[in-house]
Amino acid sequence: MAALDRPQSTTSHHLSILREAGLIKERKEGKWCHYRLADGAVLNLLSYSRLLKI
Repeated sequence: MAALDRPQSTTSHHLSILREAGLIKERKEGKWCHYRLADGAVLNLLSYSRLLKI
């Protein structure tokens, strides 16, 4: 939240969208959630960006 300068609810919503898209993985530790890029996520993003190139 602090790094993005956004409210917790907005950050949480965006992270859930990325998780559902398979771009990030979540690991819960107590009340904290730790996020990381999913395996191959960067390669997928690069592939998608090539599709958008006109």
